[in-house]
Amino acid sequence: MPTPFTTLAPTHGDTIESSLQKINQILFNRGGFTAGQLFATLAPTHGDTKETSARKINQILYGGGGTLQTVNPPPHLDYLDPASAPSGSSFVMVIANGSGFVDGAVMVARGTDLATHFESPTQLTAQAFTPGAAGQVPVQIRNPDGGLSNTVNFTVT
Repeated sequence: MPTPFTTLAPTHGDTIESSLQKINQILFNRGGFTAGQLFATLAPTHGDTKETSARKINQILYGGGGTLQTVNPPPHLDYLDPASAPSGSSFVMVIANGSGFVDGAVMVARGTDLATHFESPTQLTAQAFTPGAAGQVPVQIRNPDGGLSNTVNFTVT
């Protein structure tokens, strides 16, 4: 993925459109910049989807043509259900609850990808999870774009 030219976080009433219009005026009016050189990191807010925001930005920057890459914010893992299991269990079905999960996301335990089923943007299920010896098992969620969540520990008693 290219290095972002700029990251936009509209504030003080600016919309993504008005922020990009200002950047567009500054950059294109200076003459040393072409449309294909701009890469923006977009974190949609206020009800816009990633696709809706990208379409609006494309219309502003390119008059409807060209492409704009978008980056999903990393997933966030709130809690696991169950949060623990006894040592020696053959397997445990674990539900990960959080936000920002996308289809193709995987649950990662002890650095190993688990067979994972996407339920929704807020829930994943690991099909088979072997707890192992007593202690803490670090669990994270990794989206297909590489975004990695915070760690939540699964306790083996």
